[in-house]
Amino acid sequence: MPLEGLLEERYFVTFIDEMSERMAIALLKQKSEVFERFKEYQARVERETGNKIKELRSDGGGEYTGQLFRKYLAERGITQKIVPPYTPEHNSTAERANRTIIEMVMCMLFDAGLEQRFSGYAALTAVHIINRLPRSTHGNRISFEIWFEVQPSVSHLRVFGCTADRHIPAQNRRKLDRRGHKCQLIGYEEKSGSRVYRVYDKNTGQVIITRDIVFDEKLKGNTLEKRVEQMVQEEKNAETAGSLASKENLADGRTDPPGIAVSPMEGEDLGEGDPLPPIDPTDSECPVNPYDEETIVVRRPQPAVEMTAAAAEAPVSVPTQRDQEGLTKSEKCMD
Repeated sequence: MPLEGLLEERYFVTFIDEMSERMAIALLKQKSEVFERFKEYQARVERETGNKIKELRSDGGGEYTGQLFRKYLAERGITQKIVPPYTPEHNSTAERANRTIIEMVMCMLFDAGLEQRFSGYAALTAVHIINRLPRSTHGNRISFEIWFEVQPSVSHLRVFGCTADRHIPAQNRRKLDRRGHKCQLIGYEEKSGSRVYRVYDKNTGQVIITRDIVFDEKLKGNTLEKRVEQMVQEEKNAETAGSLASKENLADGRTDPPGIAVSPMEGEDLGEGDPLPPIDPTDSECPVNPYDEETIVVRRPQPAVEMTAAAAEAPVSVPTQRDQEGLTKSEKCMD
């Protein structure tokens, strides 16, 4: 592994049973720890199955060819087979298993949005899942079933990296303290029994083993935080776009919304919001009584086509009611 994990591990070693293909994994800080991890594995599997290990196949790495390791295997009658250099096909079972673990770890970390320092716990979780998958080489039987002769349960499996609400025991809180805390699922604790999970607390930076927990598999890692940040960023972008459009309008001398062009009449220079000039009946060739309710005088609308100055300056009378002869008072005056 390229970086140190939360447990300061940099390597992992796998032990695979050839008959059932059941896999065991151990995290290492140094490669020299392989010898001790093998002795622990041997003691556990011989007690579980009642059988003895007969043969150990490995590559020619120094962690397997040390003097102490060779002596230990010889004293217990275990045959050691070392494959030739640069021939991984002679140890294909272990090589394929290691590649599968690495690819699963990469996918799990990317999907959960976790850093590479969680790769050790991701590798442990990958092996936990692989041991519960059917094997085509054994007629779709499961390695766990072949090893323990019991069908394993998968109801406890959850999405790696999903949000988990951990219950805080009464011994660790006061009366008014919170009874739960949000964490992140990073694996399973097989040694503590079934349905025991490993969760990571971002606030304290600790890995906690707990059983009282509720999962929200729709939220993985910092998905919720990213979603909130995305919404805030979208609002900022919208505000920035609006301010830029306003500045462009001011620079062009426009106060109307973008995309709407208003063409003023020739000879007029009225600003936005300026009131219409008052009507003086004495300046018109046809006097109009401003108190006459039957006639309303309005200004000519602003067309987009060019007009003559005389037509633009002339007032327009819009009648509202016709008399008996069919003409308004303004029309009579103009005639």
